[in-house]
Amino acid sequence: MAYVRFIDDSCKLCEEMLFAKLVGTDTTGLSIFEATKSWFDDNEIPLGNLVSCVTDGAPSMVGKQKGFIARMKELCPSILAVHCVVHRDHLVAKTLSPDLHESLRVVIKTVKKIKSHRKYDRLFLKFCIDTEQEHVSLILHTEVRWLSKGNCLARFVELFDTIVNFLENLGENNFAEEVRRYKCDTFFLAWIFRKLNEVSLQLQGKLCTLLDCKRILKAFAEKLHWFRINIQKKNFKDVPDLTEVREQLTEQDKKKKYEEYLVKLRVNLNSRFSDEFSFSFQSWMIDPFGCDVESADENLQELIELKCSDECKYKFEKNGINELWLSNTTKQLYPKMWAEIVKILLYFPTSYLVEC
Repeated sequence: MAYVRFIDDSCKLCEEMLFAKLVGTDTTGLSIFEATKSWFDDNEIPLGNLVSCVTDGAPSMVGKQKGFIARMKELCPSILAVHCVVHRDHLVAKTLSPDLHESLRVVIKTVKKIKSHRKYDRLFLKFCIDTEQEHVSLILHTEVRWLSKGNCLARFVELFDTIVNFLENLGENNFAEEVRRYKCDTFFLAWIFRKLNEVSLQLQGKLCTLLDCKRILKAFAEKLHWFRINIQKKNFKDVPDLTEVREQLTEQDKKKKYEEYLVKLRVNLNSRFSDEFSFSFQSWMIDPFGCDVESADENLQELIELKCSDECKYKFEKNGINELWLSNTTKQLYPKMWAEIVKILLYFPTSYLVEC
């Protein structure tokens, strides 16, 4: 399956289904490339028209020798290859310390014990109704759905005391004690995965650009630094889930688990998104009316003309760079600048639409 982002005749940024093709008996990079190339050949569209290509991280797609991207670059050396930012964000979230991983395992095991047993599931529903809980069921965790881990933990934390009491009523005292032992870790994981979910949701959706992704991810990396400092100072205003278990937190909990995990998470984030973070934009691309005209280099003349246009300034102040650049008028009056900025707007940072 392939989606395409392009600019139509009316200078509007569009995203549409490009094609869905069977690739035969295997899904090697060669088979996927040949299926893709044949579609472009059949429709008489030059591969040179492609600005960038985003894929998931499967070896058949990103392999340096025989992967789809490697074969695409043989015909289109200038194409910008992108590993889906939402997929990478998911990989960042998967990295847990042994202690936190064990806590997550206990949560998943507990949810499965209740949800997979029909009698326990019915009894738990009745137990929640009798105790007047807002929610009456747990959410299963699955590795395929990127947001399920956070949702599973959030619901588990909301019903934490109810779950422990329910297990004790079933006579599963050892099980209940194990859940209670990992309470602090569970509450911390629920909070951090809620934050990761928020980032993942911001990276999804139509017309998300490279500018948006860089802003969202860099901001989250900086937030992780301040989250760690606040936990170190025992300031839980940014970590409300830990307020409830403040008295149970030990110095070892804060130092060894949570602070170190936040440091590693930030390092992992910076490493996986180093290409996005190192991508530099000329100042006129971000704010053509507030930048220094000398920053435009060879586009100096066009930038001066643009800065003197009240109409363009109104468009920019009203709806940002999309409204300013995606118009036939801008394309005709400032062709050199338009050609450069359009590449950034066409850059497809995620495979979100295909996943949908």
